[in-house]
Amino acid sequence: MRDTTVSTGWSRVERVRAHIHSFTITHLYEGRHYYFRVIAENSSGRSHPLETRRSVTTKSPFNTPGAPTSLRIIGISDDSISIEWGAPRNDGGSPITGYVIEKCNTHSSVWSHVATVGATTTSYLASKLLSNESYFLRVAAENEEGRGNNLELTEPVKPKKPKGLPGAPVNLSIDFMGRESVTLNWRKPRETGGVPLSGYIVEQQEGTSTRWRVAAYVEPTRTWWSAHGLHHGDYNYRVRAENPVGAGPPCMLHSLVSPSQSKSRPSVPTRFEVSNVTEDSATLSWLPPDRDGESRIFNYVIESREATPGSSWHRVKTVNSSDNLIATVDGLREGRNYHFRIHAVNALGAGPNVETRDSAIPKRRSGPPMPPQGPIRVIRVTRNMLAIHWTPSLDNGGSPIERYTIEKREADRSHWMQAGTCAPDVSAYCVTDLAENTMYYFRIIAENAYGRSDPLEFEKPVIPKRIYESAKTTDVESLLREAYMETSTSSHLARSSSSSTRQVTHSERMYSAYGDEPLTSSTDTLDLSAWTSRH
Repeated sequence: MRDTTVSTGWSRVERVRAHIHSFTITHLYEGRHYYFRVIAENSSGRSHPLETRRSVTTKSPFNTPGAPTSLRIIGISDDSISIEWGAPRNDGGSPITGYVIEKCNTHSSVWSHVATVGATTTSYLASKLLSNESYFLRVAAENEEGRGNNLELTEPVKPKKPKGLPGAPVNLSIDFMGRESVTLNWRKPRETGGVPLSGYIVEQQEGTSTRWRVAAYVEPTRTWWSAHGLHHGDYNYRVRAENPVGAGPPCMLHSLVSPSQSKSRPSVPTRFEVSNVTEDSATLSWLPPDRDGESRIFNYVIESREATPGSSWHRVKTVNSSDNLIATVDGLREGRNYHFRIHAVNALGAGPNVETRDSAIPKRRSGPPMPPQGPIRVIRVTRNMLAIHWTPSLDNGGSPIERYTIEKREADRSHWMQAGTCAPDVSAYCVTDLAENTMYYFRIIAENAYGRSDPLEFEKPVIPKRIYESAKTTDVESLLREAYMETSTSSHLARSSSSSTRQVTHSERMYSAYGDEPLTSSTDTLDLSAWTSRH
């Protein structure tokens, strides 16, 4: 095997018997890039190696966990805020080991550590807060692979004693009613008790019963709820807003719910999520609603807003229901925090909105850079040296390029050897210690902190010869192409008798034109700074 991170040479891993065709290699280092090869042996010697085409990067089979769910405020005072959250839906394949709580005041962009709690703890009291400051709070889950995504309060909170209970929600109405379901919608109360809401309590009354029962607890950022599995009959609903002091008065539904097959507006689209983020865009995907309201859905409307106080929703995309249910929102600002929501529209109107569970922060994705640009130009060739030039990579992968690596291999061999490296601001290199009249391939690889690019390779091999040493720079590439063609088509031609006339190649004529000048030494190099200043 060969570890490209620390070495360019091959090291033996193990020798196995002839009937074994697989092998597990252990004691590798995580995050490093390895090449592997296998060689067959018999009594006459060793075969040519069979190598992996690409490097293998060792990494854990597990991932970091997803973001916690349903973060809400359950208590507040002059100097403290109590929060509660739910466990992530995805633990990354490794058990949750704890949660990290952080805070940030509205006058700063720096998050500070508040506490780390155990995996079974899903609430925390953040104390010693300043009463004249407003704070954002966020929670992230951890497992053995590291820390997952954060779940953040959508609005800043100022520590202070609540004035009292919140008011009743406003405009409770039916958005959708199907055969066995109903979707309710409402608006937040005009008075919250001076503190952020903890959520909403939906209560249900069935048939002729006078007893109200709790049907659901809804997050404070959501102002809709759907009931499923309803039977034929009458139902009544009411909704209360809740803050850390308790639940306020209810908002009653003005009419009974009688599930039927009548047409209505559609329910919320399902599985609405951010599938990709770049430095200036976010790609969203979703599935159709569970219920179309017995009427064909015409289109979907996507809205967005920044996660800043006072920001409002505005329409960014309208997607026809016959198109692919995916949309890319462009024109976003890198580093800003965005929320998205979507609703379906049918003949009866727009259905309720559903928001993405996680916000999107446009940023450049980091990874290996793009390959250097070609073609590779030959500047000079001698009997033991080759000077080449290339154009830098167009994209550094979101991380500065650290170096360019130049590799070589002889044409009759399959493995590549490192010939040298150069700084990221240099795009020319002299490869020395080459064997005269030996056919070589060369390639150049860009590297950053996240790995190596795909290689930029010579399309044809190069043969170092002393006859090129006196040639002009403008003639070098044409001579190399001719030499390659002559080598490819005449490598096994028999020499004619002494009376025959041998054909003189253009390369030899060129060499004769420059005369029998002394050969350059093995330390001969090219002044690349002078060359680049002319080009």
